[in-house]
Amino acid sequence: MSAQFRHGYVAGEVATRRGLATTFDLRIYYGDSGSGIFNRRNQLVGVVSLIYTLDDGRSQLTMAGAYPLAFTAEQWREARTY
Repeated sequence: MSAQFRHGYVAGEVATRRGLATTFDLRIYYGDSGSGIFNRRNQLVGVVSLIYTLDDGRSQLTMAGAYPLAFTAEQWREARTY
C-alpha cells in the first residue's frame, strides 16, 4: 500500500457525545480512521477519529474530526528521539 497525502485546513469544532472534536476540511474517506493529521512542520496534531457528514438532501458535506491527543511524558520523550 502506498502513502496518500491530502491537503486541508482546520474548519472548527463540533460537540459530540464523546466531547469536543476539532474538524478538518479535507478529502476524507471511510477507512481513514486512525490516520495521522500533520501540520506543515510534520508534527502530529490529530488522528482521524470520526467522519462528520451533513446532508440536506441537495448536497453533502463530509469532514474529518479528531479528539484532543493525550500523551504521557514518557511518550513525548520517546517521540522526540526520532
